[in-house]
Parts: sequence; C-alpha cells; structure tokens
Amino acid sequence: AAAAAASKVTKDKHRKPRSVSDRPFVPARRSGGYALLLTLAQNVRQPGSAGYMGRQELQDAAQPLCDASFSVPRAGSHYTAWSSMSSLIERQLVLKQGNPARYYLTDSGLDLAERLEQGDRAMDASAAGAMPGCAALASLPQSVDWGQSNPYTAGTAAAA
Repeated sequence: AAAAAASKVTKDKHRKPRSVSDRPFVPARRSGGYALLLTLAQNVRQPGSAGYMGRQELQDAAQPLCDASFSVPRAGSHYTAWSSMSSLIERQLVLKQGNPARYYLTDSGLDLAERLEQGDRAMDASAAGAMPGCAALASLPQSVDWGQSNPYTAGTAAAA
C-alpha cells in the first residue's frame, strides 16, 4: 500500500499543472459573464454610444440575458452574477477605468461576444428545425410504418 502511495506521489509530481490558459475562456450561456459581454457588445454597436457603460446601467441592461441576479446573491452564497466581472477584467475582455467606474469592451472581448452571438443564432436556428448543414435530414421520413414487416419484431409472433 505504501508503494502504491509513493507511486501516486511520483506521478503527481510529473503531471503538468493545469492552468487557466490551457483552454480559451467561454462563459456559460445565460451566465453573468455571458450577459455582461453581450450587453457591452450591443452598447458598442449602438449609434451615438459613448463606448462604455456604468455599473448600474450595465447590470440593468444585462439582467434579461442572465438567469442569476446581478444584485441578490443565491441562497447560501455571497456571489451575484456581477461577481463574474472581475474574471472578465482579469482575462482582459473588459477594461475598467475611472471613478465612478466605466466598463469598456476590449477587442478580444468584442470578438468573444460576437462568437457567443453566432452560437446563439445557430442554437436558435436548430431549435426552429433549420439545422445549418443538415438540410438533407429534412427529406427523411419522420416515422416509418413497418406494418407486418418490422425486422425488429420478425419472428416474435411465431415464437409466441
């Protein structure tokens, strides 16, 4: 047993530690980070936009895109959807400047927001039955009437 434990320690020493940069950051759909990125992206595209949003304005605009509250923590937690803003800032997707704070979307943040929006459009299209690249599936019958010649039940009537 001691040899097995020593072997495990040796293997753990040589294992590469997993870092945040091993895979790209993609916030979950309808999460705080997701809602904040999409809201800032929508704001940037609006004509006459200052290119930034304040905290309350951002929270109010992002709330419909998020399942969690930006102001009230879930039971047993002190985190709100707004807590994900620090992760967006740390990953340089959002820039925070000034007092009171102004939140700007960086170029990489805008790229990620656009990819999230494209993913949403693809999900909406597939939910509507128009799966891109799968037009051939629409021509297939939705059900098959096997009648008396169902190969999966053939022989079961004779056995009964």
